[in-house]
Amino acid sequence: MADTALQPEHKTKPSRITGRSVLFGALTAIALNIYTDHAGLVIGSASLVKSQYPMAMLLPFVLWLFANIGLKTFWPKVALSSTELLVIYSMSWIVGTVSASGWTTYWGGVVSTPFYYASPENRWEELFFDQLPMWAFPNPTSEIMDRFYFGLHEGEHVPWSSWLMPVWWWFSGALALVGAGYFVVCIFHRQWVDAERLTYPLVQFPEDLVEGFDEGRIIPDILKKPVFWYGFAWTAGVILWNVI
Repeated sequence: MADTALQPEHKTKPSRITGRSVLFGALTAIALNIYTDHAGLVIGSASLVKSQYPMAMLLPFVLWLFANIGLKTFWPKVALSSTELLVIYSMSWIVGTVSASGWTTYWGGVVSTPFYYASPENRWEELFFDQLPMWAFPNPTSEIMDRFYFGLHEGEHVPWSSWLMPVWWWFSGALALVGAGYFVVCIFHRQWVDAERLTYPLVQFPEDLVEGFDEGRIIPDILKKPVFWYGFAWTAGVILWNVI
C-alpha cells in the first residue's frame, strides 16, 4: 500500500498503435504527396524527397509535434502519445521517399516515353516494342499519351480505365520489393540489435523529439536542451542567410 501511495498520480497512455494514429498517418501521407508533387513538379521550387531522410516527411511531422504541444496545453485528454506520433512518422517516412522524383516521376517517364517519343525516324516500334510487357503500360494511343503530357481538354475526364491495370502491376512489384526488404530486416534484426548492438541514428532522432510526452510533459525534453537550439540556430542561420 505504501509503495502504491508513492506512485505519481499521472497515468501514462498505453504504448500501442491506435486506429486514430493510423488514420492520421494515412492522411499525412496523402497530404505530403500533394504538396511535394506541387513543390517539385508544378512550382519547381524544391525537391523534398532526394534523401533517405526526406524533408517531405519531416516537415509534416514537425507540424504534428507543435500541434501535440498545443493539445497537451489546452486539451490534454486527446493529445497524442509518443507511440502514436511515431506511427505517423513511420508511415510518412515510407511514403515520403516515393512521391515526385523519389519514384513516381521516374515511373511516369518509364511507362509513357517509349510510345510518346516513338517515330518513323527512330524506328522504336519495330526495334523493341515487341519486347515490352504491354500489361505494364497504358494503352499506347495518341489520346492517352498526349493527355498525359499536355493535360486534359476542357470537359474531359481522366481515362482511368487505361491506367488502372499498369498501376496495379507496378504497385504489385513495388509492394513485393518493400515486403522483401521488410522480411530481410526481420531475419537480421536479432543479429544486428542483440549481437552487434548496432545503433540507428535516423530512428533515434524522432524518438528524442517525442520523448517526454508520455510522462505528462508538455514540451519534449530535447527542446529544453541548449545544444539542440545551438545546432538549430547554426543550420537555420545558413538557410536564412541564403534566403536573404
